Amino acid sequence: MINAKPLLAQLPYAHWTVELEFKQRAELEPYKGNVLHGGFGRALAMVSQQLFNQLFVQPADNNQWVTPFALFSHNQQQHFAEGSVLQFELILLGPAAAAQQAVLDCLMVWQVLGLGARHARFQVRSVTDNQGALLYQAGRPQLAVLPAYSLAHFMATDVSAIAASCNAVGQALGYRLSTLTRCRLQHKGKPLHQAPALSLWCRIVKRRFWQLVPDDMRQASGQMQPEQPPEKVADQLADQPQQTQVHFHDWQRFSAKEQRQVPMGGLEGQWLYPQVTAEQYFWLQLGELIGVGNKSSFGFGRYRGELVIAAMADRHSAEHQSADHQRAASA
Repeated sequence: MINAKPLLAQLPYAHWTVELEFKQRAELEPYKGNVLHGGFGRALAMVSQQLFNQLFVQPADNNQWVTPFALFSHNQQQHFAEGSVLQFELILLGPAAAAQQAVLDCLMVWQVLGLGARHARFQVRSVTDNQGALLYQAGRPQLAVLPAYSLAHFMATDVSAIAASCNAVGQALGYRLSTLTRCRLQHKGKPLHQAPALSLWCRIVKRRFWQLVPDDMRQASGQMQPEQPPEKVADQLADQPQQTQVHFHDWQRFSAKEQRQVPMGGLEGQWLYPQVTAEQYFWLQLGELIGVGNKSSFGFGRYRGELVIAAMADRHSAEHQSADHQRAASA
């Protein structure tokens, strides 16, 4: 099994909100992941070719490599007048978070290079982290030292005691998951069009986490192989999602690099995992931080969740209703 907890403190992590103001008119696609990804890479290559290679170029001998950052914006506006403001999220993992100052320098260079097909210039108005610290504000001196966090800092919640208390009084600790961006998930080489089982979702998070762990850290921990998926799930009903409000957003965009339409569809919506263990919640919580699935560096695979406590009787009632619906649908 992957013993992730000792590794969390060794993996740097940062989550920034960047606010910029356009100095020229700008035309952007509703989906901003591609233009943000490309602009960030172009600016980073000018600041540090070495860091660009670390964050953007897959090593020839590592087919498990994943991009250690993500950019996304919930703003779907297309036309920006001069003076308009755009916010986007920048998540840095591992080597990206360890090089925060270089990334901040990259944002300053990016202002001049511009954004979008017409390279509209902008000014970075502010950069704040998810702890509320103001890392940069236009017209003010930069911080001498940027705050440094690891994944462990954001994984302090242990629900073991809560889960035990729930079981003692006949209650179940559930997890309601809501997607923030499309989640592009695959199972056995095929895209998932329905909310996956809890065990599968946790395996997807584990796989991504393992891919983010550097080789030297794996060797030092004595964990050289990822955990294999379990053969059996003890409680099949508890493993299945309930109260699902999910659809597969099928969408394609034209790739100038590949000269073809590239599928970018994924799951959107919310659902409930009716009973989670403390270990499963650990992986669900970690997935909120690192993202899941394909194209995560373009902003896909972001989600959030909340714990839900319900009477065990309510859980069984919902399970039977879900099973009845499945039988009716297959009839």
